Amino acid sequence: MNKIIDYVIDDSSISDNMVVISVNNNTVNSNNLKIIKCYSNYDKVNELLADNNSILKLNKTFWLNCLNLTTVHLSNNNILKFPKHMFSLKQLKHLYLDSNKISIIPPSIVNFALLETLSIENNNIELFPNSLNKLNKLKTLKLTNNKIRIIPIEIGLMKSLTALHLCGNNIEALPTTMCNLCN
Repeated sequence: MNKIIDYVIDDSSISDNMVVISVNNNTVNSNNLKIIKCYSNYDKVNELLADNNSILKLNKTFWLNCLNLTTVHLSNNNILKFPKHMFSLKQLKHLYLDSNKISIIPPSIVNFALLETLSIENNNIELFPNSLNKLNKLKTLKLTNNKIRIIPIEIGLMKSLTALHLCGNNIEALPTTMCNLCN
């Protein structure tokens, strides 16, 4: 594991061809991962890998400067809630927020119209939001080891879902509409 103290991204530090920002397994936190300026260089960045750090949140500037992200890995950090400005990522397909401290999946999750993978395992999620059924492209949903007790009947509307991970929750019963998930 590295011990990066500051990770500052500015236009002089990246090439026009950079597509991945990878700072996994460091001590990066919310105050020291900064994007200073944004020009065309960031248009091609489509993947953020920042697992195993100390990130609480990423600021608005970060999200607005990386609008073409398709994959975001922020597992094993200290994130308490979905970053509000993350919802500006209209190209996002894969989101990994495992092992954080998130307790709510906000209704604005539906803004991720292209989302195929949502993994929020090992958090503090108590409610399975009805809005998830509006994610028409969602194939994999991982909510293992949370505090979910009730699965809404709307789960049967998630026709594209091929993998559903709900182990390690406090689920009382499964709705009969889950039978609709069988292809």
